[in-house]
Amino acid sequence: TAGESVSGSPYTITGTPGAAPGVLDNYTITNTPADFTISNAGQTIAFDPLADKTYGDAAFSLTATSSSGLPVSYSSSDPSVASVSGLTVTIHKAGPVTITASQAGDGNYSAATPVDHTFTVLKKAASVVATPAGKVYGTADPSLSGTLTGFLAADNVTASYSRTAGESVSGSPYTITGTPG
Repeated sequence: TAGESVSGSPYTITGTPGAAPGVLDNYTITNTPADFTISNAGQTIAFDPLADKTYGDAAFSLTATSSSGLPVSYSSSDPSVASVSGLTVTIHKAGPVTITASQAGDGNYSAATPVDHTFTVLKKAASVVATPAGKVYGTADPSLSGTLTGFLAADNVTASYSRTAGESVSGSPYTITGTPG
């Protein structure tokens, strides 16, 4: 019987004898049908290659495909992953990140074994540059400042500035250091 789906299975197999004209008239034929069963096909999931990312990169696409061509769903138990929506991933910290792809299957395909893909989110380069300052011997230190470069605005990074202790002209210059916090 015609059909290609698991849900329509089993299909009936029947035998039709063939012979020269009139030969089959000499037989009492019992035709016992059999079942033709279509089983669920297995499927696998594979991630497309993904280069490492840098903290602060824009949301990016991560793609996995199922050998069946059925849609793949994504998830992550990693708290650094802000969202996995469709194929778009947003990350909240540097370090290793694991995304899981799965495919539940349907009537013709069994569920695929979930596949993990781990990639690295690299630390973003940033700097704290202290602004040179000075004073006249015996006066109070001026306010120390500097410039933060490369930090994400959403992280609200600030810096405190201090200098190496000392008050004499002979020990000068003293190093000004910026500490992000």
